[in-house]
Amino acid sequence: MRAFKLWGRTEWFRARVREAERVIEEALSRFNRPYVAFSGGKDSTALMHIVLRKDPNVTVVHWDYGPFFVPRELHREILSIARGCGARDIRVLSSQLYWKLGRKARNVTSFPASYNDSFT
Repeated sequence: MRAFKLWGRTEWFRARVREAERVIEEALSRFNRPYVAFSGGKDSTALMHIVLRKDPNVTVVHWDYGPFFVPRELHREILSIARGCGARDIRVLSSQLYWKLGRKARNVTSFPASYNDSFT
């Protein structure tokens, strides 16, 4: 842990964070209803954290693969991480096919068509 804290103090690292913040600020200013996709992994957690520091009202979207792929305890932990980073509006998307087909579900990315319009 100490190594990560020391790395976070380097000018190289800080320059990249400033650049990420600049890009995020530009995106937030250009779009009416921006959202950040959040898988629960380290990369999307870092991105979500920076986005929510800039605007805590940005919607956080998480795709739920269902209990056959992601145990519910882990799913709850992922959502807890989002809340811990300050997420106020968390939307969990999924497909009923994950629940119907279980582990046989492959390449399932459908959700109600009406939901597509909520981000435009």
